[in-house]
Amino acid sequence: MEEINNFQHNCVIIRVRKESIAIRGNLYKAVCRCWAANKKRAEKADFVLAVVGTIKEKNLVVQAVYKPDRWYYPADVYLCKDKKEECQILYEVNTDLCNEYPRIAFEGKEVSKDAYYLHKMLPSKYYPLQNPVRYTYI
Repeated sequence: MEEINNFQHNCVIIRVRKESIAIRGNLYKAVCRCWAANKKRAEKADFVLAVVGTIKEKNLVVQAVYKPDRWYYPADVYLCKDKKEECQILYEVNTDLCNEYPRIAFEGKEVSKDAYYLHKMLPSKYYPLQNPVRYTYI
């Protein structure tokens, strides 16, 4: 599998678990919501790269590439609005945590299947630690 040698764009890498995709219904819904991250920093991103795996997994491959149109902070303004109970049940989100530690979310479109980063392996320095959100820029 080809590895990404260098990033030609500012990218936010978001790692999700397979369970999150199953709960939310698809990869986009799992990737676009509720991240403990800095909105101003995220807004500098040209693309959001979605990877699927756990902290222990190596050889993580980009499964989808999204072009963010808009970022939200706090995320619950966009995601939950008046549906906090539904959000909590359907997505297993502790909405009290969202109030205490506001999250970000984005809306965007999937980039065409011939995107440069798609189906390529992340360099090991971007393998996720505790935080599932990584940046390819400062």
